[in-house]
Amino acid sequence: DLLIAADCTGFALTALHRDLLVGKSLIIACPKLDDVSPYVDKLAAIFTNNRIRTITVLTMVVPCCAGLVYLVREALRKSGQTIELKLVQVDPTGRVEANPGRQAA
Repeated sequence: DLLIAADCTGFALTALHRDLLVGKSLIIACPKLDDVSPYVDKLAAIFTNNRIRTITVLTMVVPCCAGLVYLVREALRKSGQTIELKLVQVDPTGRVEANPGRQAA
């Protein structure tokens, strides 16, 4: 199982390790501050070359985090893999919403 988290989520969600990371490998990224041009290819390679059962994408309730969801979906499409995708959003107060108002796959 894989957790792909926006780098800012760990500051808002103090229980990140306890609530979402247990039993998962972690990738941290920021679609606003990072050079994301290689991300789709790198993620697609990870999805193709590993046995991943689920991907959880953890984002903040801010517009730039939608880019992380887009990158993961594009990488899944490119990889040709069928992996369960879960979306989780956290607001600045630490409130968590699973599968926030969007289709996961």
